[in-house]
Amino acid sequence: MKTTLHILTAIIFCTPFILSAGYGNAAEVVAIGASQTFGKGVPRRAAYPAQLEKLLRDKGINVKVKNAGINGATTGKMLETLRDAIGSDTKVVLLQPGSNDARKGKQDKTEQHIRKLLDKLESRSIRYIIVRKGDYAEYPRGPDGLHLTEDGYARLAKKLLPRVVAALR
Repeated sequence: MKTTLHILTAIIFCTPFILSAGYGNAAEVVAIGASQTFGKGVPRRAAYPAQLEKLLRDKGINVKVKNAGINGATTGKMLETLRDAIGSDTKVVLLQPGSNDARKGKQDKTEQHIRKLLDKLESRSIRYIIVRKGDYAEYPRGPDGLHLTEDGYARLAKKLLPRVVAALR
């Protein structure tokens, strides 16, 4: 009986550590962007960063994909939030500048902001992948006609997978 109690105590004590071990020493990929990165219109588990993490883990890659997408973000806002979005374990950043700059009349700053974002990443030796509209233009859209469906985000994650794998090497 005592042995059983000790085993149960050990299991209860160790379970949180065992469950979190999948992320221990994991490389971090950070997805920065606006609503398409955030996954507007779908549950967070269906946004492309979450689906990409699952695909990478299915390949046996110890990685955490952080979704730093903000609905309505401009490239200026992405630049402001970059410092808080990336950490010491960040190896790759997926940068998805959207159309919010033009929508908000700030398109004259887009290229300047993107260059500053990339300069900051390069100064920290963080690899980056720019996710352009053309990367997902043909994927299924939700009722608003703008944002992807779960299937659209899944297709985007699959398309990005080989590029992210290569960047993590």
